[in-house]
Amino acid sequence: MKARKDQTLARLNQDAERRLLDISGGLDRLGKGAVGGIQYRINRSRYYAEVYRDLIKTLRCGNIETWWTYEQYAHRGVEPAFRFIDSVGQRLEKLRERLRATMEGVQTSAIVNQTEATRDNTFQLEVIAAAMHNIAVSAKKLVEETEGYRRAHFVTGMVYLVVMILLGTATFYLRSTDKELREVTRQLLEKQPGR
Repeated sequence: MKARKDQTLARLNQDAERRLLDISGGLDRLGKGAVGGIQYRINRSRYYAEVYRDLIKTLRCGNIETWWTYEQYAHRGVEPAFRFIDSVGQRLEKLRERLRATMEGVQTSAIVNQTEATRDNTFQLEVIAAAMHNIAVSAKKLVEETEGYRRAHFVTGMVYLVVMILLGTATFYLRSTDKELREVTRQLLEKQPGR
């Protein structure tokens, strides 16, 4: 159940990351016909707007009654376009910033999920190792207590078989679902002599 949840979370993280990369690629393709890309063009336009604002002040345009000055005319005609370009640039920057923050959140979630799964697997392996140690200690005591070579050889062989079955079951458990594990355990129990 836990492994299935981890797999589902990993798949969702991968899907989200793929979609975010697609969005990022779409942003990169915006204005691909513009020389240097849209972000470069926006930055250049901002630069030219600042140069224009600085230079228009140096013209010292005079006022003719009933006529607009050049400064007024240019300000009313060009300034809205400058503000629009600047606002598009700000929106793109904020979108990229939100995209970057979301991508970091997805990647952090994936790392947390992997860490948790690793911790669970480590715990399971520690339990298996402790059980195998106990079996080995019991086998050693049996060998020491058993008289004769044949009996000791038989007991050692049986302990080896049990340890190998436990290792195989543990390995299989880490790679399978609970249903598969129960089925294999049932089959192993049916094959035991005397059952």
